[in-house]
Amino acid sequence: MVAYAQSGLCRWKLLLDYFGDTADFARCCTCDNCLSPPALAAPITLDELPPAPAQAPPPAPQIAVGSRVRVPRYQIGTVLSVAGDQVTIAFPENTTRTFMAEFVAPA
Repeated sequence: MVAYAQSGLCRWKLLLDYFGDTADFARCCTCDNCLSPPALAAPITLDELPPAPAQAPPPAPQIAVGSRVRVPRYQIGTVLSVAGDQVTIAFPENTTRTFMAEFVAPA
């Protein structure tokens, strides 16, 4: 995507080349790069770009069934269940609510 966005080459030709289709033209004469070519843009090929680094998601706090947790608006409660990124919590006033795990902190 970066090569496509920064390239001064014909956008149609770049897309066709990327998907392995042979184009028998150098410019389509309709895309933005053909109609208004960048002044000093050096052609960028997909091979010149380094691969994007893999980013691991930040570790989520460990929340176990039965543990006490804190939710900003509702204060402290006890975890009833954890399903993926959702945590169901029982609060002292006999209410049960489900939250996204990112909003729940260990108490």
